[in-house]
Amino acid sequence: MKNEEDKLLPFQTSDTPFAAYCHLRGLILLTTRPDPNDRKRQIYVFVDDSNRPTLEAEFHDNVGEFKSYFWSLKTVQRMLFKDKDR
Repeated sequence: MKNEEDKLLPFQTSDTPFAAYCHLRGLILLTTRPDPNDRKRQIYVFVDDSNRPTLEAEFHDNVGEFKSYFWSLKTVQRMLFKDKDR
């Protein structure tokens, strides 16, 4: 069991694609809350993990192309919803 000093604080991000990647890779999502600096955004709060820096590097280096997939999905969804509005 870890000492009180060794406990990790919750990890927070407002980067939705990265939050999805963290969840996909097994980080536990505790809650979401509105971003006080941008009402259109949410902050995702996770139980932090010692592996998170590795996950950040993988995500930003586009390992497995998850980041590319996410943005392609968003592009397709925008087109779908745009076409439904006609």
